[in-house]
Amino acid sequence: MSADMWPFAKSRYELFESVDGRDPSPLVTNLRSGTGIAENRNMSPSPEPGNFLSQDVEIQGTLSFAKPLTVHGKVIGNVCSEGVLSIGATGVIEGDITAGSVAINGLMQGDVTVASRCELKGGGRLLGDVVAPRLIMEDGATLVGSCRIGPCAQQEAALRTKVA
Repeated sequence: MSADMWPFAKSRYELFESVDGRDPSPLVTNLRSGTGIAENRNMSPSPEPGNFLSQDVEIQGTLSFAKPLTVHGKVIGNVCSEGVLSIGATGVIEGDITAGSVAINGLMQGDVTVASRCELKGGGRLLGDVVAPRLIMEDGATLVGSCRIGPCAQQEAALRTKVA
């Protein structure tokens, strides 16, 4: 995506790309504005206003955010935040996560450290270690790695989250 597309974006959080001459579909959308949800009917928005990465977005590097973030695309690199991260069914993260809480319904390859809780949804796959005060696993979820769960893990995760 070229830098000359920025002047045409509705805000600094919204980028649009036309595919096959059809109406532009959002690549990155701030859900607070509400734009882009109707165009991407196959993706569900975050339950709270926040940020959204569409499934055709790939980001390389360290990702940080304050509002809740839902990822349906691919992130190659570490994710550091005190906020809520949701990895959708088509979402892939290759790197370590340090966050307030995480819900995984896609693929996570790396270690996860959370201050609140880590949820592995039915279609979620976590290939890495978990440090969290609470771990919730639905039937069908996959975890390949070690777990440190409980009060001691909560203290360690809180320190790591604040440092990040």
